[in-house]
Amino acid sequence: MPALLLTLPETAQVAPPNATLTDSIPDALHAPIRLTVAAAEAEGAAWPQSADTTTTPERGLAVMFSTDAPRSCATAMSIGPLRSGEFIIGGNIGGAAAWHDTVKIWWAPMHPDKRNQLVVRGASLTIPGDTVRYVSSNWAVGGPPPYDLTRPNFYASGFWFPATGRWLVIATSGRDWGCFILTSA
Repeated sequence: MPALLLTLPETAQVAPPNATLTDSIPDALHAPIRLTVAAAEAEGAAWPQSADTTTTPERGLAVMFSTDAPRSCATAMSIGPLRSGEFIIGGNIGGAAAWHDTVKIWWAPMHPDKRNQLVVRGASLTIPGDTVRYVSSNWAVGGPPPYDLTRPNFYASGFWFPATGRWLVIATSGRDWGCFILTSA
């Protein structure tokens, strides 16, 4: 079950087997929460990218991952899907009825790997100082049958913000990185 972390755990993401120092995955669990779009996009430019161009996302998302997307912060205006960098998100991400209590958001990294966790770091752009950090290993599969239960497709989440307003959210899973501006009403 995913959990909203109010304190940081001692665990960190695990590098894949046979990884070298040049293949290291940043420690997103302990990474700073970026407070501005400029700081978030600077992090995106510095976050290591996967040299692996092969993806195994859910079949319907493969088309959206077939081209490059900038590592810049994308603003949600509807239910999605919405892409930034190596992430596509969807569900209750925008629009008038999007945010009531806990919302369902799916987070699809370009390179799904069950060894990685989803780490979401967010800062309120409305109320300075309000932040949130969310960690999940809740993988789900989607698309039409037959389902391939041996490989993950996306992270399913029941996500919530501690206050209403506009939020700058960075999602990471291994080397996959994305930034979104979401509105909580």
